[in-house]
Amino acid sequence: MHKTSLSLGSTLIESKTKLEKEVELLQMVSEKDFKNVAGMLEHMPSKNNYYLIMQAANCGDLFDFVRAKGGFLSENEA
Repeated sequence: MHKTSLSLGSTLIESKTKLEKEVELLQMVSEKDFKNVAGMLEHMPSKNNYYLIMQAANCGDLFDFVRAKGGFLSENEA
């Protein structure tokens, strides 16, 4: 599960602005259906949290991919 954290020095307004921008970007990515980017299915605020429901990414994470490639990526892969 991907968890985005906001810096401790951020004010509540700055944090909300960053979160809104993150949701906006995820919506744009989801609408374009990029091949290698998990899209956002839904977002839901609660009293103390904001939940982002993301597409499943069953192919592993970047660390596993790089390790499977011998620890290095070509420039095209990167």
